Amino acid sequence: MAVVLHPWQILVATMAGWITRQQDAVIEYLREENRVLKQQLGRRRLRLTDHQRRRLAVRGKAIGRRDLAEVASLVTPDTILRWHRQPVGSGAGAVLRRCGLSMLPVSSGSASLATP
Repeated sequence: MAVVLHPWQILVATMAGWITRQQDAVIEYLREENRVLKQQLGRRRLRLTDHQRRRLAVRGKAIGRRDLAEVASLVTPDTILRWHRQPVGSGAGAVLRRCGLSMLPVSSGSASLATP
């Protein structure tokens, strides 16, 4: 039995192929841009905010470990997936910082001032 392709099916297949090639080109550009930026950074440690870590964790989890190993260049895939498992900023220090408090030890002189 012969398969008959309608003109709209050919058009859809052609458009899908073009979009895939375009996405591949964009991905390759972004990979190269990351390489350049990482090269400029050198051996200095990159400081990410909690919000940036959360964003990477969510996107990294959606990609999965195997594909993440191919594209992750700032930190290891294990680190990104750990950020997803252990939400960033979920420790006691983060709760206190959000409330405007600190985990710094209080000197005995100032502690006696606070007690009634």
